[in-house]
This record gives sequence, C-alpha cells and structure tokens, in this order.
Amino acid sequence: QYHLLFQIVDARKHQLVEAHVRCYAFRHVRGANGETTYFQSHYMKLNHPNDDLGGMIILNVPCMVVHRVDAWSPLLPPLTGLRTRGQGVSNSFRFPEVLQRAYDFDTGGRGIGTIPGEPINEDDIAEGAAQGRLPGGSVLLDPEAVRQYWRDCKLEIVVFVEGIDAVTSSSFQKRHSYTADDIEWDRAFVSLVHEDADGGCVVSYDSLHTTRPLLPGELDDVGPVVSVM
Repeated sequence: QYHLLFQIVDARKHQLVEAHVRCYAFRHVRGANGETTYFQSHYMKLNHPNDDLGGMIILNVPCMVVHRVDAWSPLLPPLTGLRTRGQGVSNSFRFPEVLQRAYDFDTGGRGIGTIPGEPINEDDIAEGAAQGRLPGGSVLLDPEAVRQYWRDCKLEIVVFVEGIDAVTSSSFQKRHSYTADDIEWDRAFVSLVHEDADGGCVVSYDSLHTTRPLLPGELDDVGPVVSVM
C-alpha cells in the first residue's frame, strides 16, 4: 500500500497555537461522456494527523503528514460509469458519496460489503481484488499508470496550514502546493531531530527537504514521498 508523505515545521521562536493542516487535490476530471471538468478540488483524508480529530499538529519539531492512497484518494483516477461486480461503497468512491478511509476498516471501525443492500459475496470480493480493489478500500497500484494519470489530469496538491500567531493572536494561514514533478517514489525522509551533548533537542532545518532510498524491507507499506514545506 502506498502513502503520500510530507513534513511541516515552524522554524520561528514562537510557533503557531492550535495549528492544523488540510490537504486538497486539484485535477481535471473527464466524465463518462468524454466531457472534461477543469480544476476540480477534492479533499484528501489524512491518517496522520487524524483529520477526524481536527488534523491538529505541533510545529516546534517536524510533523509528518500522511495520506494513504486508497479507494477514496483523489490521487487515483475517479470511478466513472456504473459500478461493476466487485465495486461497492466499501471499496470504491463516486461523487458525491461520503469519503471514507481504508485505515478505518483495518482498525475494525467498519465492516466490508461490496454491493449496497446485498449480503457479502466471496465472488464479488475476488472480482474486486482482480481489479486491484481489496476489501475495505485498499488498492493495488501500478506506479507508472498513476504517474501518467497525474500528468494527464494536471494534478496539484494544495496544503493549508492554519493556526493562531502566538505573539499577535491573529489568525495565520500558510499555503503550499506540489505537482506530480515534486513527488518522489519509494523514498523516505532523513532524520531531522537529534540530541546534543547536554540532552537538548536539535533540529536540522537544512535537511528538511532531504530524502533517501528506502532500505530493503523498510516501511513496506510506505511509498511516494513529496518534497517538503
């Protein structure tokens, strides 16, 4: 399973109060009739920080933001036309259905089921798996096909970091965006936080954008990494 990761940190002396993060994907969407709708925004559910809890973050040390590329991720091509066998609300998404997360299924937060209103059918589950759609919303990706889709739909990921300035008490918002060219696959961030001789915390801001190849067997469930804010 692939995840999209990036890092956020506030290098100022006084960090944001009540900071939280939101992510959106902007893309062109081609409908089943061949008509293209341009620059559509799609919310990206976050595993960390958990957006069900407000996406709250603390920025005095780097915070890793994680989006899982599952059946409800706007980083995948949208489902068009009628659902086929093996596609249901528990493993695929069609607008304007409510967004879910595969993680909620993994942790027992909801059950499976492939065809709305019908009992679970093992043949349907097998058919969904053959299409790369696993029970609960996990998906099997073809990285090259996904990269080509990002280029075709002009994907841009926009990140909003919001909070309250600790000095002025004013609301603060920082925006940053990533395109397909910014995304690196099968890499991890280098460690930024170290302990000095006196036991203090040292953050290497110069390495904020530095990634390294994943080692064999390391973070098997973690895939692409984007350059950081």
